[in-house]
Amino acid sequence: MDPTKQPFSTYEPPSYAPPPYTSPQVWGSTPPRPSEKPPPTSNNLTHAPTTTSHPTQPPPSPPLLLHIYSTSLLSSNLTILAPDKTTTAYTIHANSASLFSSKPHMKIYRGAATRHPTTPPIGTATFHSTTRSIDLTLGQHGRPVTLSHHGLFTSKYEFPSSIGVLRWKSAGGFGGNLVCETVVGGQWVARFEATSFAVEKRGKFEIGGSGLGEEGVDEIVVSGLAVVEQVRRQGAGAGAAAGAC
Repeated sequence: MDPTKQPFSTYEPPSYAPPPYTSPQVWGSTPPRPSEKPPPTSNNLTHAPTTTSHPTQPPPSPPLLLHIYSTSLLSSNLTILAPDKTTTAYTIHANSASLFSSKPHMKIYRGAATRHPTTPPIGTATFHSTTRSIDLTLGQHGRPVTLSHHGLFTSKYEFPSSIGVLRWKSAGGFGGNLVCETVVGGQWVARFEATSFAVEKRGKFEIGGSGLGEEGVDEIVVSGLAVVEQVRRQGAGAGAAAGAC
């Protein structure tokens, strides 16, 4: 045998493993990435769950602040200013509750009453010397309503309003602060905060009940002013009686 020639050897092909099987790609679709799982396929029988979006509820509006001022030191008339403390929201004409004074004892007008002298009041209040209940009229048509007094040691005043029966009662503590709530459920509607050590400002209303509207706000103002004035008259009467002893 010629030493320059190698002996014939059998050819062995390299080992070859077929690639893993993948589903055929549909024309126009994007193949999944190696690190991602393919999205589930849907058919006519099953569908992926869908989420229903609900409309976002608007945030509650802030309470309405009304500021109460005396028109002068020698008068019982009042002016209620809007939150900007400039615009006149209500004007109150009041007189004494003596037997010789004209009735009603309080007349509440919307806005500056001097600009509309012929406009009827949106509410009135008449006080009595024999009972703590107060006679009201509400609205420009003068719907008669009784602000009934309840309680012996704690004063509560209830009346039927356009949103149901409401109750004014003491907020507790000293200073003549009041709170208004629904009789059914005790839902907070408004409050009156008296101002101490002030000459002109009498206090402020904070009205935040939902669904009141203009009519409901008028009813809160008229009834609240009547209770505030009733408490003031009782305090004045008690002071006079104590001075006479």
